[in-house]
Amino acid sequence: MILRTWAQFTIHLRIFSDVTDNVLPTVSTMIENTERGHCEKGLKILRMVLDEIMKNSTLKSVEYVVMADDDTLLR
Repeated sequence: MILRTWAQFTIHLRIFSDVTDNVLPTVSTMIENTERGHCEKGLKILRMVLDEIMKNSTLKSVEYVVMADDDTLLR
C-alpha cells in the first residue's frame, strides 16, 4: 500500500525490515521483530541512513529524513 500511495512521491525511498525482500525491495537491519522494545531497530535504521548519506555523494543534499512505519499515514 505504501508503494501505491505516498512512497511514489519520495526521491530516496528506503524500506527497512528484519528480512531482505527483493520485491519491495527492503534493506535488512538484521534485527528481529519484537513485541516490545523497537528502539534498537529504530536506532540501527538511523545509523544505516546516516552512513549511506555520508558515503553517497548524491545524497549530500538530503535535508531531512522521515522514518515512518507501515501504519503511518502521510498527507
